[in-house]
Amino acid sequence: MCPSLLDIHGMQLDQKRLLIFGGINRRIRYDDVWVLNVADKKWEQPKIEGPCPAARAHHTATKCGNKILVFGGYAGNGRALGDLWILHLSEDCVPLRWEEALLSGAPPTPRFDHCAFIFPVTPNSSTFDKYMVMGGRDNSSQFSDSYMLDLNKMAWESDAKPPALTYELCNNLCDDIESVPYHKVFTFGGKRGATDFQNVVEVMDCGMQFWHQPEVQGTPPCPRYLQTANCSHVAGINSFLSKTTPMCHLRLLKVQEPADILLVAKLGCDRTLRGHDP
Repeated sequence: MCPSLLDIHGMQLDQKRLLIFGGINRRIRYDDVWVLNVADKKWEQPKIEGPCPAARAHHTATKCGNKILVFGGYAGNGRALGDLWILHLSEDCVPLRWEEALLSGAPPTPRFDHCAFIFPVTPNSSTFDKYMVMGGRDNSSQFSDSYMLDLNKMAWESDAKPPALTYELCNNLCDDIESVPYHKVFTFGGKRGATDFQNVVEVMDCGMQFWHQPEVQGTPPCPRYLQTANCSHVAGINSFLSKTTPMCHLRLLKVQEPADILLVAKLGCDRTLRGHDP
């Protein structure tokens, strides 16, 4: 037993488990969770307690400690979503649990094809206390705004404007990389307008909290969107690994400390195909 062929779903790695939520297959959207045991390479559909989110695609799934935060997405029939759900992870033999987050403050407008990430604001800290939703689109427009959630208070912040890109962008990827003294968040790719695909790297220092385009060496990947990425720490060099589907070619972005210089290793050229949603 395995999940249906899915596009634009949410996916996270929890220790030795790969978790998938939602997605779309030929205009059928799903609300189920599947778990792949990496060791024995077997899929299972776990028992989950609590009410589950509406079926969706084009959402984000962000791992935060022993939780996965699922925000927004597209539910079909012109319906963009703006809800935040928490999937509580567990040890073996203990059911997973869904919970709709009860939040204060002004939430983001409903959207899909946005990006979401967590980061710490304290120097030399491994405690992720902020969650940011940025960009994306609905059925009529793209967004350049950002919203910051205080994970300790579970409140959307309104006293300060969160850092945002200076242009509308959707379908880009964002992820946090550990750095000293402050973590850095990288964004790559995406789409502006209907067909203006991007291959620009921008970086946010989590202390200063503003975006800038660093000096980049090497030949960049061709412009793309709907790509995926992972961050890792290999041989003392932080790396940002980007993969685009369905061609599955890889790009490796090495982050050298302390200078903010990025080395891009080009490992092929491809293009990304759209799913069936708008």
